[in-house]
Amino acid sequence: MNRITRILSLVAASAMLATLPSLAMSQSIERLSVSPDSVTGGQSATGSVTLRSKAPSGGISITLASNQTFAQVPASVTVASGSRSATFTITTSAVTARSSATITGTDPNNKTESESLRVVPSFLEKIALSPESVVGGSPSTATLTLSGAAPTGGLAITVLSNLADAQVPSSVTVPAGTSTATFNITTSAVTKTSNAVILATDANGRHAIAELKITAPIVVDIRSLGLDAARVVGGGTATGIVELNSEAPTGGLLITLASSETFAQVPANVTVAAGSKKATFTITTTDVTTSGTATITGTDPNSKTAKATLDVVPFRLVGVAVSPAVIKGGDTATGIVLLNAAAPTGGIVITLASNQTSLQVPASVTIPAGSLSASFPVTTTAPATSRERVTITAADPNGKTVKTEVDVRS
Repeated sequence: MNRITRILSLVAASAMLATLPSLAMSQSIERLSVSPDSVTGGQSATGSVTLRSKAPSGGISITLASNQTFAQVPASVTVASGSRSATFTITTSAVTARSSATITGTDPNNKTESESLRVVPSFLEKIALSPESVVGGSPSTATLTLSGAAPTGGLAITVLSNLADAQVPSSVTVPAGTSTATFNITTSAVTKTSNAVILATDANGRHAIAELKITAPIVVDIRSLGLDAARVVGGGTATGIVELNSEAPTGGLLITLASSETFAQVPANVTVAAGSKKATFTITTTDVTTSGTATITGTDPNSKTAKATLDVVPFRLVGVAVSPAVIKGGDTATGIVLLNAAAPTGGIVITLASNQTSLQVPASVTIPAGSLSASFPVTTTAPATSRERVTITAADPNGKTVKTEVDVRS
């Protein structure tokens, strides 16, 4: 029995020893992959190692190596217990020419797998301008951007402009280890808008284009001068409005004002506030005995002018009326006189008269300041006939007269 047991034990041990190489082989590295398989120097890639079967307790360490200094890998990567794969980072450096690095993984059984990683040099990706539009004489800043970090010694970019109004340096170097560089574009004053094309080209012939709009300065000047009323009565006011062709600059724009007539006075100037296009001012008039026209002129700092005319007419009486228009002798009525505009300070005295003794009116009536009209009493007596036609006359200080007729009946 003991002999049989020993024989069985020997058989089992032999079977176990036979499986050890197979087990070791199943836990060896199966492949190594790199993603992506091509990067710009300075960018990174991800490496992955895969075993034939799951790693045992304690995991399996895979030794890593790169045959090029521009592609760096960690010394090793461990596939965790129960896993078949693990990843690691491949760090690259900037290169001056297309290159290839071989990444190798070696398992504890010295079985190796490898994969290639292409590393390409950085190239010019774009050029951006800020701002993209300037008034001639103002600068703009250009920013060059590479696809990755510039190599040792930097990357020289050739720069050209198609217009003499936009001056650029002949070349700009993106410093080693960085991916951007800036330069100034100097512009000249122009009389009309133009577009400058800025061309940047790297050593490999890759190029990028940006367009800079160069505009002529906006000359802000007076566009028009208007009035809120074309006609006022002497002593009244009107409002003038100046309008510019564009918004006033910082500090505003001063417009000089003038009037051709003394009966229409304007301030010496009016300022259009910064950012605004309009400003108003007051035209003050005085009493006139005859109608007149004043020319109001606005002049900007560029000596450009705009004009408007204002008619100034005298205060005058425009009507007289009595209510009722038919009166029985002995009864009373009410009369009213009307001006063409509100009476000035001190009011206006209107003279009254009746051509018949059967109707009496006061010698005058005063229209108060600021009023357009005033009323007056009308008294009557029995007429000499059954019906008497009476004319009432009203006259203003300028000699303007108006009349109305009233029937006085017995």
